[in-house]
Amino acid sequence: MWPERFDEDGYPVEAYSEVIPGLFQASAVPSPAEMLSMFDVLIDVGGRDRWKGDPDQRYSFHPLEDVPHIVDAEMIHTVGERIASLVRQGRRVAVNCLGGQNRSGLLVGRALLELGYTAEEAVELIRNARGPLALNNPRFVRFLQVDCNPRALARRRQLSLPL
Repeated sequence: MWPERFDEDGYPVEAYSEVIPGLFQASAVPSPAEMLSMFDVLIDVGGRDRWKGDPDQRYSFHPLEDVPHIVDAEMIHTVGERIASLVRQGRRVAVNCLGGQNRSGLLVGRALLELGYTAEEAVELIRNARGPLALNNPRFVRFLQVDCNPRALARRRQLSLPL
């Protein structure tokens, strides 16, 4: 039996959940325009760009597939770092994908690591917020634990320094 904020299968009842203050993980149930009425920034990592109308700088789309491998690690690092920066500035940031479980969890997890949490803490925070099925893609969890451990991130930063 799950807490009341999850259905009988362990999925979140609400379309979005606050993972830490200012950082939200969401499904694609609300439209981007509706999400932007509640949040300062929306990062959409669903399968398709859902924005309708004139461009809005507060919305960005970054295609990410929920598959058993990481297709674009650099995008995950870059967007995760951007999310963390926005949260540090006091912005309310929502990250969404279709179900609000895996792809959004990967980006939220990467942002949490940038904010100083360990991979284990990040996964626990995400699952507490979005349910036991959140981040159930083992490759995404492995990416956070191995490719984003402090030594790997330090090496990534070292390689990106100008000569």
